[in-house]
Amino acid sequence: MKIKNTIWIIALILVIVLIALIGYGYYQKITIKVKNPIATMEVESFGTIKMELYPELAPQTVANFVTLANRGFYDGLTFHRIVKDFMIQGGDKEGTGQGTATIKDLKDDGEDTAYSIKGEFIANGVEKNKLKFEEGVVRNGKK
Repeated sequence: MKIKNTIWIIALILVIVLIALIGYGYYQKITIKVKNPIATMEVESFGTIKMELYPELAPQTVANFVTLANRGFYDGLTFHRIVKDFMIQGGDKEGTGQGTATIKDLKDDGEDTAYSIKGEFIANGVEKNKLKFEEGVVRNGKK
């Protein structure tokens, strides 16, 4: 009888430990902080620029940038506008500020038709994007 009670107590302790482990696993899963993607850019005669992207604030802009970057769109492009201690502007395959991406740059079976996406910031009615335009901020400048 004593052995039977001991087995039941051990089994009960194991069940409680198992429930606790499962509960802790769920707790970790729901409280984990998802890290934003980091884009790394190598700039000739300058060095490395790392950019943290915020898809929860600008989902279309981030998706567009990531797709173009992964397809090599930005490889070898120049900054067409540089204002010392203020800003740099790039992403134009013509190198003049007048060129734009085409649907073909996004997908192999796309058309060679230019496109743009609307900037996802407060001035364009995107209220959830409270990111301020200050040093270190990268943005899509289309209004």
